[in-house]
Amino acid sequence: MEDGIMLRDYAAALISKWWVVLLILVAATAAAIAVSSQLKPQYEVRTQLLLVSRTSEKLTSPPSGSSSLSSSLSVDTLSNLALANDLLEDIILTLRLADPGSGSLASVELLSSMMKVNVKASEQNRTAVLPLLTLTVRGGDPVQLKRIAETWADLFIQRNATLFASESARSFDYILSQYEETRKALQAKNQEKLDFLGKNPVRPLRTELLTLAGSKSQGAATTELGTESGSGLLIIDTTSQTGLFGKFIADLEQGRVSLAAATAEEKKLGEALKAEPPTLQQDINPVYIYLKEKLADASTQVASLTAEISQLESKTQELRKSINNLSEQVLKVEVAESSFDRDLAALTTNSQTLATKLQEARLAKEEQAGTIRVVESPIVPQVPVGPRRSQIFLPVGAIGLLVGIVMALMVHYIQRGTLRAAPPAPSRRSDT
Repeated sequence: MEDGIMLRDYAAALISKWWVVLLILVAATAAAIAVSSQLKPQYEVRTQLLLVSRTSEKLTSPPSGSSSLSSSLSVDTLSNLALANDLLEDIILTLRLADPGSGSLASVELLSSMMKVNVKASEQNRTAVLPLLTLTVRGGDPVQLKRIAETWADLFIQRNATLFASESARSFDYILSQYEETRKALQAKNQEKLDFLGKNPVRPLRTELLTLAGSKSQGAATTELGTESGSGLLIIDTTSQTGLFGKFIADLEQGRVSLAAATAEEKKLGEALKAEPPTLQQDINPVYIYLKEKLADASTQVASLTAEISQLESKTQELRKSINNLSEQVLKVEVAESSFDRDLAALTTNSQTLATKLQEARLAKEEQAGTIRVVESPIVPQVPVGPRRSQIFLPVGAIGLLVGIVMALMVHYIQRGTLRAAPPAPSRRSDT
């Protein structure tokens, strides 16, 4: 019951002093109108960057049913990169942004307070999620806001594109230098081989060797020496009749056969001559004379064949030395040529491998510029987004109403000394 009386007293006091509440409410509203009219209009500019997935990521996408961010950086990291102090300082220096109050260059804190970054995941498909980076810049100059957003996008892409590049793109310069070095080494080795073969022509040596030793296809004229010396020289197959050496060997063998036959004939005649007496009854024995003449002819033939065989053996030895020298020269040239061929094959393989890697790195580097794309360019706003007068009037009106109520109660209390309403006058009863 007491609460009902007190509330009624407050209501009565406010009703009696309604003009105080109204006066303060009007004054607060007028002050809000005056203040809001002095505020400059606020504009907002927005730009959006999309971090697209690289081709390598598309080819090596995770299994179906799972999703992952295309960027290897977290949302917090992207937000910090977007508002990095050095990036904001570059924007200030590039645009020569000035502080409205002091006229000097704006501070990083002032520019940061004008900017707001939001990172959200934009699904490309079920297996890839593309980060969408949204920058909102708010201020009073719409043209300057557009320039700030454009500069921020350009500098952000320029500074951070390498963070999203593949390993191949980052190692492009190294692979290129390795490829150039290998290519030059290949050219130098090839030129070295040509110079060596020019100074040591192997074809004439082989032709001369085959002329002396005979053709391999016609009896295997030459075979590699497999003796204990291991000198790698070539010896001649004596069964070959195609080369000059083979002809000498054949003549030598034929001479030896003839010498053996002549020697046997000489021995036979000598034995027969010893058996025959020189004279018969004081007369010359004709058989003895005949055998003696035959023995002299056989001895002459043996001597002739011996001299011829000796000469053939001497020439054969000289020819063998010539063939061995030629074989050694051919072998050295062939070993050197084989070494050149192995080096050239290794350099060619390395060059082809590096060429493949260089192509991949070049594609990755070209792709690097497109890993961050501007999907929404900033434009000059035409309609301000603030200040919103309703957001000013409603709290000011509420505060003015509250202050008016308090002031009305205070005025009522000052005038009457209490907040209770005056007691009602007693009613007159008629006498009966």
